[in-house]
Amino acid sequence: PSGTFKLQMSDDLPLSGSPSNWSDVTSASVAIAGNGCYAIQPVDVCAQYLRFVYTNTGGSGVVTARFNGNSF
Repeated sequence: PSGTFKLQMSDDLPLSGSPSNWSDVTSASVAIAGNGCYAIQPVDVCAQYLRFVYTNTGGSGVVTARFNGNSF
């Protein structure tokens, strides 16, 4: 697969189970160009909700994302 992963954040108060307004986290994206391991560099984010968004630009395959976070 080829495409882009980006991190988004939201502080919406979800009325229907999930937030509806999302903002891209600046400099928290990575271009995917085939099989392998890719990483988004650690960023400081102060938000209640985070999600990954994948935009496919070609090919097919399985994409797996893992997230490690800390709360202070």
